[in-house]
Amino acid sequence: MKHELNIKEIHNELTVMLAEIDSICKKLNLKYMLSGGSLLGAIRHEGFIPWDDDVDIMMPRDDYEKFIEKFKEIKHSEYDLLNLSQKNWDFPYARLNKRNTFASNEITSLENGLYVDIFPIDNISKKYQINVIRMWYLKCLNVLRNSARRRKFGPDEKKIFVKKIIGPMTKLIGAHNFSKLMNSCAKKANSKYEHSGYSGVILSTKYGSSEFFSEEVFNEVFNTKFESIELKVPVHFDKYLRSLYGDYEKLPDKEKRIPEHYKIYIEDGKE
Repeated sequence: MKHELNIKEIHNELTVMLAEIDSICKKLNLKYMLSGGSLLGAIRHEGFIPWDDDVDIMMPRDDYEKFIEKFKEIKHSEYDLLNLSQKNWDFPYARLNKRNTFASNEITSLENGLYVDIFPIDNISKKYQINVIRMWYLKCLNVLRNSARRRKFGPDEKKIFVKKIIGPMTKLIGAHNFSKLMNSCAKKANSKYEHSGYSGVILSTKYGSSEFFSEEVFNEVFNTKFESIELKVPVHFDKYLRSLYGDYEKLPDKEKRIPEHYKIYIEDGKE
């Protein structure tokens, strides 16, 4: 029987997942750090943003690849690591998924309900304009990827007419292939600009040029309180958060303090 989780139960489950990632990374000597809204929550709330219902972390590309490779050997009893080595995976980054959890909204449903998204940190060019062009290309691929995996569109969705036209064409190529193109682009940049001194989470595409940093932003990490555990965050978190959110210490208006994602369910094994 499926049981819908409330926000506190979601946070408790995700905290356990984060503790597991932290443990694995310590054993394998891999660097990770909280990113995006999860980092904002750690600094501003010492845990989750109270109304947020997902988690993001980031890892340097080499550590990211090693994490994916080594996780295959773990054969975890509760979690799967979804990534582009699996043909049915439609995202350009990896995701640690808790089995027997589901998510749904008015438009779609997902077989992974509780998860942690894992993004690689890739090297980028010193030249801002080159990075902007690459980000534009990645954003275009991401629009096509999203179109390929969508079954329905929301009634108030922007550019819905265009999306309905390109949808059938993108489905022929498939979201998995668009994701592979995105990942290939980021990996080529990572290799080409190894000594540039600049890096960013360019596969996210959400924050655009706000994700471009000098590499020192990601070089050092430290432990900070996150709910009932401690997790890694970048030493230069202030520079990162101000680039993404501006005055990140200020709370948003009350009407904006709502989850942006799905209703989440867990299979509890009861009939």
